[in-house]
Amino acid sequence: MLQIDGGLSVLHLWLTWLNRIWLNDDKYVMIVLKGSVPMSFGGTEQPTAYGELVSIGGLNPDTNKKLSAAIASILETKLSVPKSRFFLKFYDTKASHLMSLSHL
Repeated sequence: MLQIDGGLSVLHLWLTWLNRIWLNDDKYVMIVLKGSVPMSFGGTEQPTAYGELVSIGGLNPDTNKKLSAAIASILETKLSVPKSRFFLKFYDTKASHLMSLSHL
């Protein structure tokens, strides 16, 4: 697991910000963080990041903007990925389009 200052993980920081900005319960939140994945963005291989956020409702332009800003700050301060070098894709979906194996 990638660790940052004070022993807190980047994943923990993301969950903290998700709960502050958007969620009341992270029961159905999954975050995957992969390092050392070869990526090119804007024609260069400088540090970059890509993410996807899937939600059953609750996403809107204002929330997306706040989440993007929080994630950009964490990426820049903790992983040295400039704010201009990440892409975050938002999906607002219906519950019928997703399935958890715990419901089988």
